[in-house]
Amino acid sequence: MALAGLIACPGLVLASDQALSAEQRDRNGGYYLLHHLLDQEADVDKIMLLKNAPPAIGHFTKTISALATESLGTLDKLKATDRTIDFDQNPLPPIEIEVRKSIADDKQQQLLFGTTGPAFARALLVSQIEAANYAGHLAKVLARHESGDTRDALNRMSASWARQVEKASALMASPAAP
Repeated sequence: MALAGLIACPGLVLASDQALSAEQRDRNGGYYLLHHLLDQEADVDKIMLLKNAPPAIGHFTKTISALATESLGTLDKLKATDRTIDFDQNPLPPIEIEVRKSIADDKQQQLLFGTTGPAFARALLVSQIEAANYAGHLAKVLARHESGDTRDALNRMSASWARQVEKASALMASPAAP
Protein backbone atom coordinates (compact mmCIF):
# COMPACT_ATOMS: atom_id res chain seq x y z
CA MET A 1 0.00 0.00 0.00
CA ALA A 2 2.82 2.43 0.91
CA LEU A 3 4.56 1.55 -2.36
CA ALA A 4 1.38 2.39 -4.30
CA GLY A 5 1.30 5.76 -2.54
CA LEU A 6 4.89 6.48 -3.54
CA ILE A 7 4.17 5.57 -7.13
CA ALA A 8 1.06 7.77 -7.19
CA CYS A 9 2.85 10.79 -5.65
CA PRO A 10 5.32 11.28 -8.49
CA GLY A 11 2.39 11.26 -10.92
CA LEU A 12 0.71 14.00 -8.91
CA VAL A 13 3.89 16.08 -8.90
CA LEU A 14 4.28 15.55 -12.63
CA ALA A 15 0.69 16.67 -13.27
CA SER A 16 1.31 19.76 -11.13
CA ASP A 17 4.53 20.56 -13.04
CA GLN A 18 2.68 20.21 -16.34
CA ALA A 19 -0.05 22.60 -15.14
CA LEU A 20 2.60 25.15 -14.15
CA SER A 21 4.25 24.75 -17.55
CA ALA A 22 0.95 25.41 -19.31
CA GLU A 23 0.37 28.44 -17.08
CA GLN A 24 3.87 29.70 -17.84
CA ARG A 25 3.34 29.12 -21.57
CA ASP A 26 0.09 31.11 -21.45
CA ARG A 27 1.74 33.91 -19.48
CA ASN A 28 4.63 34.09 -21.93
CA GLY A 29 2.17 34.07 -24.80
CA GLY A 30 0.71 37.25 -23.34
CA TYR A 31 4.17 38.76 -23.06
CA TYR A 32 4.86 37.84 -26.69
CA LEU A 33 1.65 39.52 -27.87
CA LEU A 34 2.36 42.66 -25.85
CA HIS A 35 6.00 42.85 -26.95
CA HIS A 36 5.08 42.30 -30.61
CA LEU A 37 2.40 45.00 -30.51
CA LEU A 38 4.70 47.48 -28.77
CA ASP A 39 7.40 46.78 -31.32
CA GLN A 40 4.97 47.74 -34.09
CA GLU A 41 3.70 50.80 -32.24
CA ALA A 42 7.24 52.07 -31.67
CA ASP A 43 7.39 52.87 -35.40
CA VAL A 44 3.92 54.39 -35.84
CA ASP A 45 5.31 57.91 -36.05
CA LYS A 46 7.19 56.99 -39.24
CA ILE A 47 3.92 57.13 -41.17
CA MET A 48 4.08 60.91 -40.81
CA LEU A 49 7.15 60.87 -43.09
CA LEU A 50 4.84 59.75 -45.91
CA LYS A 51 1.52 61.33 -45.00
CA ASN A 52 0.26 64.76 -44.02
CA ALA A 53 -1.93 65.30 -41.01
CA PRO A 54 -2.67 68.14 -38.61
CA PRO A 55 0.13 68.85 -36.11
CA ALA A 56 -1.91 67.40 -33.23
CA ILE A 57 -2.06 64.04 -35.02
CA GLY A 58 1.67 64.11 -35.74
CA HIS A 59 2.38 64.93 -32.10
CA PHE A 60 0.10 62.10 -31.01
CA THR A 61 1.98 59.56 -33.18
CA LYS A 62 5.26 60.70 -31.60
CA THR A 63 3.70 60.22 -28.15
CA ILE A 64 2.56 56.70 -29.08
CA SER A 65 6.00 55.80 -30.45
CA ALA A 66 7.72 57.12 -27.33
CA LEU A 67 5.35 55.25 -25.01
CA ALA A 68 5.82 52.04 -26.99
CA THR A 69 9.61 52.40 -26.78
CA GLU A 70 9.36 53.08 -23.04
CA SER A 71 7.05 50.08 -22.58
CA LEU A 72 9.46 47.84 -24.52
CA GLY A 73 12.22 48.98 -22.16
CA THR A 74 10.03 48.04 -19.20
CA LEU A 75 9.43 44.58 -20.65
CA ASP A 76 13.16 44.14 -21.24
CA LYS A 77 13.85 45.08 -17.60
CA LEU A 78 11.18 42.65 -16.38
CA LYS A 79 12.70 39.88 -18.48
CA ALA A 80 16.17 40.67 -17.11
CA THR A 81 14.95 40.33 -13.52
CA ASP A 82 12.65 37.34 -14.10
CA ARG A 83 14.20 34.72 -16.33
CA THR A 84 10.88 32.87 -16.61
CA ILE A 85 9.55 35.70 -18.78
CA ASP A 86 10.01 34.91 -22.45
CA PHE A 87 8.49 36.88 -25.30
CA ASP A 88 10.13 35.07 -28.18
CA GLN A 89 7.51 32.38 -28.90
CA ASN A 90 4.34 33.25 -30.81
CA PRO A 91 1.46 31.45 -29.05
CA LEU A 92 -1.02 31.87 -31.88
CA PRO A 93 -2.12 29.11 -34.23
CA PRO A 94 -1.10 29.52 -37.90
CA ILE A 95 -4.59 30.56 -39.04
CA GLU A 96 -4.73 33.35 -36.45
CA ILE A 97 -1.27 34.52 -37.53
CA GLU A 98 -2.50 34.66 -41.15
CA VAL A 99 -5.67 36.51 -40.16
CA ARG A 100 -3.73 39.12 -38.20
CA LYS A 101 -1.27 39.59 -41.07
CA SER A 102 -4.17 40.03 -43.49
CA ILE A 103 -5.77 42.67 -41.23
CA ALA A 104 -2.43 44.46 -40.79
CA ASP A 105 -1.84 44.47 -44.55
CA ASP A 106 -5.31 45.92 -45.17
CA LYS A 107 -4.79 48.63 -42.53
CA GLN A 108 -1.40 49.50 -43.96
CA GLN A 109 -2.87 49.74 -47.45
CA GLN A 110 -5.71 51.92 -46.18
CA LEU A 111 -3.44 54.25 -44.23
CA LEU A 112 -0.74 54.59 -46.87
CA PHE A 113 -2.75 54.61 -50.07
CA GLY A 114 -6.48 54.51 -49.35
CA THR A 115 -6.96 57.70 -47.38
CA THR A 116 -5.83 61.31 -47.35
CA GLY A 117 -6.62 64.42 -45.37
CA PRO A 118 -9.30 64.12 -42.70
CA ALA A 119 -10.11 60.51 -43.68
CA PHE A 120 -6.46 59.57 -43.09
CA ALA A 121 -6.44 61.30 -39.69
CA ARG A 122 -9.60 59.45 -38.63
CA ALA A 123 -8.34 56.08 -39.90
CA LEU A 124 -5.03 56.56 -38.10
CA LEU A 125 -6.76 57.51 -34.85
CA VAL A 126 -9.12 54.54 -35.07
CA SER A 127 -6.17 52.19 -35.57
CA GLN A 128 -4.39 53.78 -32.61
CA ILE A 129 -7.44 53.49 -30.38
CA GLU A 130 -7.59 49.77 -31.22
CA ALA A 131 -3.86 49.24 -30.64
CA ALA A 132 -3.67 51.26 -27.42
CA ASN A 133 -6.76 49.55 -26.05
CA TYR A 134 -5.28 46.12 -26.80
CA ALA A 135 -1.89 47.07 -25.27
CA GLY A 136 -3.58 48.37 -22.14
CA HIS A 137 -5.67 45.26 -21.67
CA LEU A 138 -2.75 42.91 -22.36
CA ALA A 139 -0.71 44.67 -19.66
CA LYS A 140 -3.70 44.67 -17.29
CA VAL A 141 -4.35 40.94 -17.68
CA LEU A 142 -0.64 40.08 -17.43
CA ALA A 143 -0.49 42.10 -14.20
CA ARG A 144 -3.17 39.82 -12.72
CA HIS A 145 -0.76 36.90 -13.18
CA GLU A 146 2.16 38.68 -11.54
CA SER A 147 3.08 40.04 -8.14
CA GLY A 148 5.18 42.75 -6.59
CA ASP A 149 7.15 45.15 -8.76
CA THR A 150 6.25 43.30 -11.97
CA ARG A 151 2.54 43.68 -11.26
CA ASP A 152 3.03 47.37 -10.44
CA ALA A 153 5.00 48.00 -13.65
CA LEU A 154 2.37 46.28 -15.78
CA ASN A 155 -0.46 48.18 -14.07
CA ARG A 156 1.34 51.47 -14.74
CA MET A 157 1.82 50.42 -18.36
CA SER A 158 -1.86 49.55 -18.66
CA ALA A 159 -2.87 52.94 -17.26
CA SER A 160 -0.52 54.74 -19.68
CA TRP A 161 -2.07 52.98 -22.66
CA ALA A 162 -5.59 53.68 -21.37
CA ARG A 163 -4.69 57.38 -21.32
CA GLN A 164 -3.68 57.14 -24.97
CA VAL A 165 -7.09 55.69 -25.83
CA GLU A 166 -8.66 58.73 -24.14
CA LYS A 167 -6.35 61.13 -25.99
CA ALA A 168 -7.06 59.51 -29.36
CA SER A 169 -10.79 59.59 -28.67
CA ALA A 170 -10.57 63.28 -27.80
CA LEU A 171 -8.62 63.94 -31.00
CA MET A 172 -11.34 62.15 -32.98
CA ALA A 173 -13.85 64.65 -31.62
CA SER A 174 -11.62 67.67 -32.19
CA PRO A 175 -11.14 69.84 -35.27
CA ALA A 176 -7.73 68.13 -35.69
CA ALA A 177 -9.56 65.16 -37.22
CA PRO A 178 -12.62 66.67 -38.96
